[in-house]
Amino acid sequence: MRVLVVEDDFLQALAVQNLILDIGEGRLEPVLVPSLESAMERIINEPFDVVLLDLMLPDAQGLGGLERIVQVAPRLPVVVLTGLGKDELVARAFETGAQDYLIKGDGDGKELLRAIRHAIRRKASELRRLERARSDPLTGLANREVLVERIDRAKGRADREQRPFALLF
Repeated sequence: MRVLVVEDDFLQALAVQNLILDIGEGRLEPVLVPSLESAMERIINEPFDVVLLDLMLPDAQGLGGLERIVQVAPRLPVVVLTGLGKDELVARAFETGAQDYLIKGDGDGKELLRAIRHAIRRKASELRRLERARSDPLTGLANREVLVERIDRAKGRADREQRPFALLF
């Protein structure tokens, strides 16, 4: 399992890496990056199972980094790392797309492993619910909402390319 650790503080990153290596028993592979930009490049070009994201990066303060990761990789679970235990920030992180959070310096390897496992399970569950909400339970085919989205997308593409658009029903 590949874990992308996005942390600009080198000592914090090493501490997280060591926790991952200690608890992973060879099953977890941490990959450290110091910025959101380097994380985005890695996410686009490499497969990861989960991201541990510091919310205070030099190139993305607060929830901006989380928003970008969720936008680029909506199926990738994210655990936010924060030095602030503020309930409002954590709640907004969940609303933005995080599956779990950890407060830096609190907890141990077991807590980290629990957060990673729960984040992966929560994301999988979220994706299953989304798929069920967008399909007919009897036939498994896309529902009306998906049909309307696809028609709008096809119409927009036809308009941009100045091509005719038709819908046969």
